[in-house]
Amino acid sequence: MSRRLQWSWVFLVAGALFGAESVRQVKTPGHTPNPVVMVVISAYLFWACYWGFPAFWRWASRLAPHASHLGHSKSGLIWLAIALGATVACGTYFSLFGGGIYQFLKAWRSYRR
Repeated sequence: MSRRLQWSWVFLVAGALFGAESVRQVKTPGHTPNPVVMVVISAYLFWACYWGFPAFWRWASRLAPHASHLGHSKSGLIWLAIALGATVACGTYFSLFGGGIYQFLKAWRSYRR
């Protein structure tokens, strides 16, 4: 099995442990979330971001190949911070809404051949 596929299981388990710990930290009586749902959502979030972020980052870096010159002035630093924040936010959405699954299936198919 490829190293990337092996690491994806580590991220899945780490996300599940994070979700279990978050459920354990809830101290509001009557407002406890369903622990199984929280663990599954957290595990998927970690796993999908593991697969989706690199693909989105490659796409975004091809979109703006000359963004490194933005760091030479104060206004450039602000634009660089906005661009980085937008990239992280859009990368998260891409990962969670199907991009992570797509990238995983692509890697799985190439491994199986």
